[in-house]
Amino acid sequence: MKLWQRLLEFAIEIGKDAVVETIWSTGFITPEFRSKSGRFFAPLHFASERNKPTIFRSILAKDNVDPNVLEMSKIVRSRGRLGPRETLFTEETPLICASGAGHLSIVKILLEHKDIDVNRSDYEGKTALIRAAENGKEDVVALLIKREDIVLDSRCKKNGNAFVYSAKHSQRVKSALAVMKLLHATGKLDIRSTIEGVSAVGWAAKEGNCEKLQFLFELGFDPDENEVETKGKTPLITATVHSATDVVQLLLSTGRVNVNGTDRTDHTALAHAIRSMGHRLCRRTECGLVEIVGILLSVHDIDINRKYRNSGQNVLALLCSKNHLMSFEIDHSDHVNHPSTRHFYSLKREKALWHQKNCDRLILELLLSQKLLEVDAEDNNGRTPLSLAAQMRGPNILEILIFEMLVSRGSTEVHFNSRDEKGRTPLSWAVETRYTSSASTLQSVQDQISPLQQLLQLQFVDPNLKDLSGKSPLLWAAEIFKPAAMVAFLCCEWVDIFVRDSNGDGLMEYLFKHRPVRIEVPLIQDLYELRKSRMATEPLRYEEYKQWLEENTGPVLGWTSEEHDLILGPLDWDGSGDEI
Repeated sequence: MKLWQRLLEFAIEIGKDAVVETIWSTGFITPEFRSKSGRFFAPLHFASERNKPTIFRSILAKDNVDPNVLEMSKIVRSRGRLGPRETLFTEETPLICASGAGHLSIVKILLEHKDIDVNRSDYEGKTALIRAAENGKEDVVALLIKREDIVLDSRCKKNGNAFVYSAKHSQRVKSALAVMKLLHATGKLDIRSTIEGVSAVGWAAKEGNCEKLQFLFELGFDPDENEVETKGKTPLITATVHSATDVVQLLLSTGRVNVNGTDRTDHTALAHAIRSMGHRLCRRTECGLVEIVGILLSVHDIDINRKYRNSGQNVLALLCSKNHLMSFEIDHSDHVNHPSTRHFYSLKREKALWHQKNCDRLILELLLSQKLLEVDAEDNNGRTPLSLAAQMRGPNILEILIFEMLVSRGSTEVHFNSRDEKGRTPLSWAVETRYTSSASTLQSVQDQISPLQQLLQLQFVDPNLKDLSGKSPLLWAAEIFKPAAMVAFLCCEWVDIFVRDSNGDGLMEYLFKHRPVRIEVPLIQDLYELRKSRMATEPLRYEEYKQWLEENTGPVLGWTSEEHDLILGPLDWDGSGDEI
């Protein structure tokens, strides 16, 4: 039996009518069987799927052949990676299959049959009309809507009809707009129907199709409507998230869109553009977001200082607090573990990071070019953008760029000694950068030490301010044991090395906690004594310290002379304001 079934499949595939008739005449073929791919469907459905009209007509004329026979392809779906699995069957009729594929000749043959059911639906509740509209098959839609017995406003299980599905389809289908016009001309479809709470305007904005949006606006759709079941996103927010630059321009040109409109999370389109940066390794997407940010900032009534409900942060603080460093996962399986393949992935990641760095810089320049932007606005925890940028937990390109640009504004606009709810300053948070006692590369050391370097170079930054627990930045460096940070503080003339916290503990008490497990503790203690002995006479000079470090601590810490310069210089070691 299986041999004859496979022979029949092959004969239909290559279009041999005579062979099909010969195989059918053997009597071993039934109108329904299981194919070699494990799918339960009839030869009629196979001929419809392969678009063989002559063979299809001959099979349809056989005895006991049902034109509404169902294909029973097995589908196993799971809700999420660990969600429950469910087994479904497609339950497609030949008409649904041919309509979705645009096989017009097959559709005409089926519509001529007296027993055809044009309103039969598949496992998703989609009829032949919905499937044809979804795939933009204009000729098939024009043929189906002429049937008197067809239900034009039939709904699928997601409550969508043919009109909203035609709006949902990708803009690459040129006939999608023509299908929408055909369906609307019937006057029997509800154009306000939705799919999962998203109307036709929302789907058109997501796909970036301006022509469909213009047609929908002519039908009376609101360009600023909030979707009911999608966190209240407006078309402007939807277009921004999907980097549809042309749609953003079209929506703003209508004059009926509130650029400060929010969704249920209280985020505007500008906030979503910043939150979406770095989510995808796609140059077109990243460039589109940069362009959209520029377009939104050019609107005269945009509120760039709006604070968002959950965090109390403005757009600059959102940019500072979000980790935008893209992770490019490399597959370490055997087939991609060749050195040339690893080199390819390495180059691809470097190119992506370089491109993202440029995009991040453009976003920052656009934001900081706004004269009305409050660069020192505090969030609900009392943290300013500078304080958020200083809380770097490792080398992050974006945070370093933010730090540099905020520092370049100077003390007149940025409060460098601002305190949060814990009383900690940006310098205190910068101490928690992920330093390493033995750096692997010079670039990683430069990225990691950058915030602390820049703050210590500013004379109006007070490095001795204590938080609510009485700890200064130096004591925080000793508490979490950051050797590079402690070295930088001990070599900075205006740092109080005798500071004590609320419990009366000083630097030596904190170092004593780490003495049994950290080999750097005696070296830091020696540097403390050296600094202490020189304070009464003259400041500790950079060249003197560098020579002492090379003689005493260099081999243990594993730093080269180049790494010393990256970690410790150029700093104001004598407090004169000039670089050494």
